[in-house]
Amino acid sequence: RTGDHINPDKEKVTLVSAARGLSDLRETYSQPLQFLMASVAMILLIACVNVANLLLERASARSKEIAVRIALGAGRWRIGRQLLTEGLLIGLPAGALGLLFSLWCSKGLSAWLNIELEDFTGMRMDWRILAFTFALSLLTTILFSLAPLFSAVRQDVHSSIKAQGTGGSTTAFTTGKLAKGLVVLETSLALVLLVGAGLFFSSLQNLRRVPTGFRSEGALQFNINPGWNGPQDQKSVQYDKLEAALAALPGVRSVGFSTRGFLQSNSSRLPGVRTNEFKSSKPEDTTAEFAEITLGYFEAAGLKLLAGRNFDRNDGKHGEFAEVIINQAAAKRFWTRSNPIGENVSFGPETENIRARVIGVVADAKYNDLREGDLPMLYFPYRKSGLPMYYGLIRADSNVAVLSEPVRTLVQSEGVDLFQSATKLTEQVEQSTKREHLLASLSGLFGLVALALATMGIYGVISYAVTKRTAEMGLRMALGAMPGQVIWMMLRESMTLAALGVAVGIPAAYLMIELVKSLLFGIGASANALHIAAAAMVLVLTAVAAGAIPAIRASRVSPISSLRCD
Repeated sequence: RTGDHINPDKEKVTLVSAARGLSDLRETYSQPLQFLMASVAMILLIACVNVANLLLERASARSKEIAVRIALGAGRWRIGRQLLTEGLLIGLPAGALGLLFSLWCSKGLSAWLNIELEDFTGMRMDWRILAFTFALSLLTTILFSLAPLFSAVRQDVHSSIKAQGTGGSTTAFTTGKLAKGLVVLETSLALVLLVGAGLFFSSLQNLRRVPTGFRSEGALQFNINPGWNGPQDQKSVQYDKLEAALAALPGVRSVGFSTRGFLQSNSSRLPGVRTNEFKSSKPEDTTAEFAEITLGYFEAAGLKLLAGRNFDRNDGKHGEFAEVIINQAAAKRFWTRSNPIGENVSFGPETENIRARVIGVVADAKYNDLREGDLPMLYFPYRKSGLPMYYGLIRADSNVAVLSEPVRTLVQSEGVDLFQSATKLTEQVEQSTKREHLLASLSGLFGLVALALATMGIYGVISYAVTKRTAEMGLRMALGAMPGQVIWMMLRESMTLAALGVAVGIPAAYLMIELVKSLLFGIGASANALHIAAAAMVLVLTAVAAGAIPAIRASRVSPISSLRCD
């Protein structure tokens, strides 16, 4: 871009590789899918932690058996292969089930997004996906079988054989510490996923509460391709004819056409806007959006006229830009002291000095997306030599969905290839939040899965601790300890694990928020802290519930039977 008015400090040029082509779908979903992929990786790690804990506890419980095998001549590597084989029998079938589950999920996701993922993204099962799934299952199983493997084959044979009871060996002590450390890790990861789920859900709700400016209920927006053959001057006549035919449909209250569509991410900008009160040398300050519309557009869109009047059939006949209606954002920017009604606005190069008289002010509306601020907007009556109007609006008293086919028939009567699509404006609003809906739904699902896995991890560790400390529990109760004291002792251990996981997870949660803040909407620092506090509370309460079952079981242990246990 060149020109004396360009500020080199603010104008930026971005070069994008075209090796894979340009895709709006990739631009929209690339960053969310990266976050979801990271979430899947964290869930995989949590699941692997649980498997590692399972194998650790199993190896610890079998420590005497393994010591006897080694004493009888079994090689340490042979014992290691046995434990690794047991891990593979868990990991590989789980990978196969996960692959089958992914097939069902991809079909459900395609139906939920209302797009064919296979056509749009090439999402289909092939040998590469199968190879990746197999390699990932194999790799994670091997990696998380190494800890119990080394714990089993490095133990002292003589001390393991001599150890009596369930908790006296060094192996059991080391295994318990490692298992608790792994639980702290998975709890911290669960905190990050829960915080992400809460933030994306709140962001979706904030976005849905944003006022659109137009009334979406009872409105049908349809797209046309007005490039049909015929003289340029005849287009306005055809629009009038088409508008009258659509208005005659049963239940239709108003019809309008425009060069801009609501929530369509299409921009038409008018540079060099000037008024008697506003003059600026900054290009970004003197730029406004604009649209050309027919007379029934404001009524069909439900845009409220705040001051002045609407267009009539005489407007636009005295000059191409003789009259203009502005929105609130334009009135606030370009007229800071006086009423803009009756005032002139100029735009374009100063040498041409194109002027229009303001005859009305309407409410602001969202044209590109719900995240955008209120942009200055100028509306002009449609001119015979104006831009093609690609968007039509119909407001009806009845269900507008039943009008789609009659509208198609009428529009195609003017030209076979004229009609493109029709969507209820309420559905258009929902589609504009589809990315946020995807993030909120899947991150919420991942958060629940992570919470469930972390709960199972805490339950497993506390249950294992109860088993290893059965004799201790019996001795305490034989010496007069009350069942409530035993329960509190075990609950305190589960709460400590959860508290440590929360402490480790809070910095990671803040790092995650910093990485995904561009995907959030209306979320401030106070909301971040609130979501982290809520997720931490959920984790602690879940840890209490997870530890309660084995703790209650420990309090019901008979002192005599526990003291007799080997």
